[in-house]
Amino acid sequence: MQTRRLFVLKVVSYGSCLAYTYAVVSLLRPAVSSLSPDFLSVCAARRGVCTGTDDNVRNARMSFPDLNAAVTFAAMGYLSIVMTKDLEWWNAPGSAVKEIVIGTPLVLAAMGSAVRVVDAKVHGIDTVAGAIFGLAMAWICCRV
Repeated sequence: MQTRRLFVLKVVSYGSCLAYTYAVVSLLRPAVSSLSPDFLSVCAARRGVCTGTDDNVRNARMSFPDLNAAVTFAAMGYLSIVMTKDLEWWNAPGSAVKEIVIGTPLVLAAMGSAVRVVDAKVHGIDTVAGAIFGLAMAWICCRV
């Protein structure tokens, strides 16, 4: 019964970590916003007036920090930290299994965030700032 309670607590902590990350970044973005690389194509200006939809133009004006990178790194960072702390069956000396299992979620998060930079949806610095923020939130949520 104690194991089940601990599992439920970790799931709730995981969900609240993602919710906190989403909320803080969503509140921070309008204050420190910058234009995304695809702003001109989203705006589709004619005679100095944006003709794009309001939601698309609003999202294209808020590029820093990248919300997707922040939430992805918060999720995968939390997963890596929990696996580091709780799973002890791979602590055999000379085994690379631990590093592979812990590093895989972070590599996947980096690859997903890099796709948005390559597709010119966000700047590289926006993604790096989002990743740092997400990892910081994951670390804070695991410490509490």
